[in-house]
Amino acid sequence: MGLRDLAAAADLEIGASATAAELDDASAALLGGEFNRLATENDLKWGAVRPEREVFEFDAADRLVAFAERNDMAVTGHALVWHVETPDWLRGLGADELAAELRTHVRRLTGRYDGRIDTWDVVNEAVADDGTLRESLWYEQLGERYVADAFRWAAGETDADLFYNDYGLPYNERKRERVYRLLEGLLERGVPVDGVGLQLHCVGVHPTPEQLRGTVRRFRELGLEVRVTELDVAYRIGEAPEDLAAVQAEYYRAVVGACLDAGVGSVTLWGVTDDRSWVTSWRDYPERYTGQPLLFDGEGREKPSYDAVASVLRERGRD
Repeated sequence: MGLRDLAAAADLEIGASATAAELDDASAALLGGEFNRLATENDLKWGAVRPEREVFEFDAADRLVAFAERNDMAVTGHALVWHVETPDWLRGLGADELAAELRTHVRRLTGRYDGRIDTWDVVNEAVADDGTLRESLWYEQLGERYVADAFRWAAGETDADLFYNDYGLPYNERKRERVYRLLEGLLERGVPVDGVGLQLHCVGVHPTPEQLRGTVRRFRELGLEVRVTELDVAYRIGEAPEDLAAVQAEYYRAVVGACLDAGVGSVTLWGVTDDRSWVTSWRDYPERYTGQPLLFDGEGREKPSYDAVASVLRERGRD
């Protein structure tokens, strides 16, 4: 029995991110066979879908959504507003023009995939590590209102669940509490936010199960659904455990167990096979961190981490 069936028996949705390019290699069979949610890793980000002001390029995203439909997978659209991967043409616009382009972008994407993408990461990483709102093109030009506007514009075009997504929340208290206040304020003003996504890139920093459970409880106080949206596990080179595979597997077991304990209904891995992980290609990460962060190795073989996740799902499915 594969992960998706084990997860279903444990009342958990299990997902992975992918790009359209990965649909042409062996990892596609793993993606469709082992997971029941697909996150559009890069193909719906601004830089990919709107390289020029009047150009929308949907071919890659269309392929991903069609693949998900053929394989009975739900889809998370990632991400409508982010401070990274913004095309250069946006930077020459004034505030009114920028707001108009953001509105057009959000409405065009959510409307195009209404009924096909059931979850959107509407705003991604709007809070900095020090607990302040992140200095970005959007914040500098539009102020904090861009967050509320993006959610409202999305809700006007789709019935999908609308999420705020961010990293570091289980272990960075200042950031967690600022995100909490941000979302609390949005909800008090009637802004349609459905949930919060916990990016769990355990790269160097590995939050404890207690931190994870506490963070989930904190945001559920607001009535929000909480999902783990970007899970992978790597270690700093020079600090990695000697028995890396076994320690990584035990950590995966602990994280998935904590998610089930806390009532998290959806966990998404950020990638399928180790060789396609962002940890192996992002900036100087390959020189800083171990490069085996996922459940399948570069040949698509199951790792001890896969066995650990399958084991905890199997155990919880019998509860």
